[in-house]
Amino acid sequence: LMRAGQSLLAAEDIWATNPLFLTNRECALSELGIQQVEEACRYLNDPSTGVSAPTIVRHSLAANAIDTANIVGRDLRLGRDRLVPEFFFLDPRAVGLWDNLPISEAESAVWAMDADEAGPYGTNPSSRPPPNEDGTPAETLSDQVPRLRQLLSACESIYSGDTVLLIFPDGTGPALLSCLIGGIPLYRTHELEVKSGEVRTNVNYESVRAIMKDKPSEEYRAAIEQGREKLKALRAQKDMVVNVKDQRYEQELREEEARVAEVARKKAEKEEAKVAEAARKKAAKEEAERLRREEMSKKVERERKEKKERDDDVDTTPIVTALVGAGALGVGASFIGQDEVKDEVTEVDGVTANGAVNATATSNATTVANSTATVESAKEETTVQSINGVPTSESKDASTDAGVTATTQSAPSSPAGADSFHDDDLIVSTSQDRLERAEKAMQDYMDQDDGGDAWLNMLSDIMVDGADADEDDT
Repeated sequence: LMRAGQSLLAAEDIWATNPLFLTNRECALSELGIQQVEEACRYLNDPSTGVSAPTIVRHSLAANAIDTANIVGRDLRLGRDRLVPEFFFLDPRAVGLWDNLPISEAESAVWAMDADEAGPYGTNPSSRPPPNEDGTPAETLSDQVPRLRQLLSACESIYSGDTVLLIFPDGTGPALLSCLIGGIPLYRTHELEVKSGEVRTNVNYESVRAIMKDKPSEEYRAAIEQGREKLKALRAQKDMVVNVKDQRYEQELREEEARVAEVARKKAEKEEAKVAEAARKKAAKEEAERLRREEMSKKVERERKEKKERDDDVDTTPIVTALVGAGALGVGASFIGQDEVKDEVTEVDGVTANGAVNATATSNATTVANSTATVESAKEETTVQSINGVPTSESKDASTDAGVTATTQSAPSSPAGADSFHDDDLIVSTSQDRLERAEKAMQDYMDQDDGGDAWLNMLSDIMVDGADADEDDT
């Protein structure tokens, strides 16, 4: 008889008894379990021990039992056909609700329960562990007995003449089989408990009786006393028992929830930072846009004022120049007319002084009339020529030539007999008329639409449309 080496679950102090889950690799051999099995193989291979090497290895389907059988077959040089799996008869005794509890707490409690309550045949119902909801059987010692009897019957029928090595996943199975072979009451089963990796050879009635002592060992009795206290605690908290796997699962669940919460918190912080950054950028963009609009408005206003000042300068300069030129031409023409009349009077015989004066007055009147016509013509030409803001030299020359020509031609034809005409009254009247005409021409020009207001309105509309588009995009 042999117990498999220590499993990974046993190394973590977890008592696993559900045969369905024992096939998982979490129940495979630990490093210590591998060493224990190799040590057992060296014992079986040692000729000095006088032990016959096994020819058949029959093992449980538990992961640690399979690993143990493979190491035994390798070290003892057994073929694969000599390693026979057992699907049911070598299953351990299942402990129901106490499955997957810490070995240090539950195993001694079960031992105390069996020692105090199982009875000689292990049939007492009070020695049955509480049932579990995950399908783990809750068995007494007597529930395992039929499996072991059938196992011995199969081995006797199939392997007659062979040395068979039975590999159990736990220590209670080989101990219970030893009690059955040696005729020992089942409540003493745990006194024969097999340790991980331990091998017992030549198991028969005499050998079992030789191992069993009349009185339990001190170590065993201490374990039973400790187990009684733990059994009371387990039964007291029947509805609050949580196995190690469930505790680990809950711990992992809490850790996962904490991790998810931390990830969510960091994500929320990133989102808040992103929103804040977007708001900051938006505010900066709006501020920059506001400053740009203010600068554009100021620029447009400056351009409007500058344009208005330029237009005022351009509109006033040619008209004043024309008026001043026309006035100068009129006065000059009057003096030219007087000189010509005086010359004619001197040259013509029989003309009196009064005739010369009248001729002079008539010539001055004619000159003023011609000068007025010349101013009107010069003003029209100047208005047309100075629309672009710059008076041409041709218009000025034309005004001067026209005034001189009119004066020269009209001097000889001045009518006589204008004794009551006064030059000062004529000149004043003509200056006022010119001023009124000049003011009217300037007002007509200012009332004209040069397109400046439309251009400024268009710029304002473009700026407003651009701002609305930026707000929609945001």
